[in-house]
Amino acid sequence: MGSCRGSNSARVRQFNERAILMQLRRQRTASKRELADATNLTPQAVVGIVEDLLRRKLVRKEGRRVGGIGPPSLTYGINPAGAYSISTKAENGGNPQKCLLERQRHG
Repeated sequence: MGSCRGSNSARVRQFNERAILMQLRRQRTASKRELADATNLTPQAVVGIVEDLLRRKLVRKEGRRVGGIGPPSLTYGINPAGAYSISTKAENGGNPQKCLLERQRHG
């Protein structure tokens, strides 16, 4: 049982990253606060994940949203040059096989 320690934290982080990326895909742009509200993640978790996604160039700063209380919020969106994915479905004698290929671009 001790050998499984910590294995879930990486999966949880991956799940949370996907939740943020999916939300950005739906909304096109969102502030960190909007992402926290939409994904039910803590603001601190969203800040860390968005900063990591920025560093990996999977998301980018889009602009500022004016309105509401306080200074304008930075908004973020998916970086179209950050990653690519291709999905195919092949039939093998009536037995569908799915394949998802992902290529992440750095630099």
